[in-house]
Amino acid sequence: QIGASNLVRVYGALLWNVGKVLRTPEVTKVFVSSFWDEEYRFKDHKKLFDQDKANVLEELRNLPRATLLRRTHTIVERMRRVRAHYCILTYLRSQLPWHLRAFGSEARVRHWCDCNLPRLFEEAQRLHKMSSGDMPDIVAFREKLSTLEGIQRLPAWDSEVVEEITRAIDDRVPGIINGAHGVSAGEMARPEGGGAAAKGRLGLLERLGFGNPGASRSAKRRRTEV
Repeated sequence: QIGASNLVRVYGALLWNVGKVLRTPEVTKVFVSSFWDEEYRFKDHKKLFDQDKANVLEELRNLPRATLLRRTHTIVERMRRVRAHYCILTYLRSQLPWHLRAFGSEARVRHWCDCNLPRLFEEAQRLHKMSSGDMPDIVAFREKLSTLEGIQRLPAWDSEVVEEITRAIDDRVPGIINGAHGVSAGEMARPEGGGAAAKGRLGLLERLGFGNPGASRSAKRRRTEV
């Protein structure tokens, strides 16, 4: 029941408050509409209300898929960081002077790593062709390295470890994302295929740890009946 000028004020105030609460780099999306059954008092923003109402309902329908995609992207980001940490630590081990590996104390090894860390970071990134976004923060890495126990026993390079992580990022995760783009929220919870062929297979949500919503509801219904 507000006019256009008051609507602008409400929209601006809501956008400002939501921006303070949600600490995200993305621009906050605010929907403006009315969900009561009465007619709009002011008709000048009826088209905006109707369009935003349709948009917010569509957002709610796509919420399970969007959540799945966001969770998948988070997993990919963590996997890339794990790969970068592994490459850096193995490179540190390979560049550590032999006399420090054999006879040096942990304090001397830490001191050597601290002095040479910027150079080793650049060389490891260039050697393994890692993007700057995958590289950890050097300040935080140095702090963790200064308190790492057993720093003389850093992991040795194993190409199979990196290949396995890369295969998961390049092959397995895109398959999950492509499947999420083409199915509805209800289909994501169902196993692929049908009949006996579907037995033993997990639905898309189950493979990522969301569980089986249908089975959960059936179990709750059975407990209620008992």
